[in-house]
Amino acid sequence: MGKKDLLKLEQINELKKVERSNPIQGRKESAAEHSWSCLVTADYFLERTEKDLDELEVYRHLIYHDLHEVEAGDTPLKPGNEVFRDRDETECMEKFAEQLPRPISSNLRKYFIGFEKLETKEAKFARAIDSIDPVINMLYDKGAWEGWSEEFLRKHKTDHFKGFPVIMEAFEHLVDILKENGCL
Repeated sequence: MGKKDLLKLEQINELKKVERSNPIQGRKESAAEHSWSCLVTADYFLERTEKDLDELEVYRHLIYHDLHEVEAGDTPLKPGNEVFRDRDETECMEKFAEQLPRPISSNLRKYFIGFEKLETKEAKFARAIDSIDPVINMLYDKGAWEGWSEEFLRKHKTDHFKGFPVIMEAFEHLVDILKENGCL
């Protein structure tokens, strides 16, 4: 480990500056806050799932899944923006990985690609967590749900929960709460 590697680690902090569309107390959530929230949410659901999952693999997928957004920016899911992609995310991941020291760059490549391809149960679980986390975080913010419908929410979320009944059950409860609060 040298000084150059330590200075390269600072690049990771750029994720704190990437704004997501999700509101948090009158401001936008950062991609770093989302990644942290996903880790805690995963910890909650890992304790409740019946699947035999490698927890470290799940956590690593979540640590690295949005790091490319330092280059690409956030790609928000919202009505009218379902297929929005400004830049190729894999290309952005590669560009950002080049700026990082090893083994961080190797891990970014491995876990980003694994998360995108969904080849393992750990990657699928991480994607389910990534999908449910914003719903939990925006649960009581009526303004955040403007333009959303139950149909749109289900269309873009439920496939990610297949194979994880405990997450699907939680999602159903969240949809009920959103409807009760007039958000959907």
